Amino acid sequence: NNTCTRDNWDHGKPQPDALRTRAGRFDAARVVFVGDTLDDVRTAVNAAGEDDSREYEGVGVLTGGLTGDEGRAAFEDAGATAVRDSVNELPAYLRRRA
Repeated sequence: NNTCTRDNWDHGKPQPDALRTRAGRFDAARVVFVGDTLDDVRTAVNAAGEDDSREYEGVGVLTGGLTGDEGRAAFEDAGATAVRDSVNELPAYLRRRA
């Protein structure tokens, strides 16, 4: 079963348990975790701090409650690898990072 929801874990974000487990199941060398909350970015940062066998990136997207310059600064302060204005920018970002 590849289902992964918050109900599958004792701890939610920003605890990295779910992200690290999924990365292991896919044998991923690099994980890009994208989200529109600070906890999304913190989850990737926490995973990187606990798992040095993989590269983890947290990418913030300014489409939720965080917007504009303040949202960008908040994501950066939380450790975001990148901040994008829209999910539509993600394919180009990921191609450049490949």
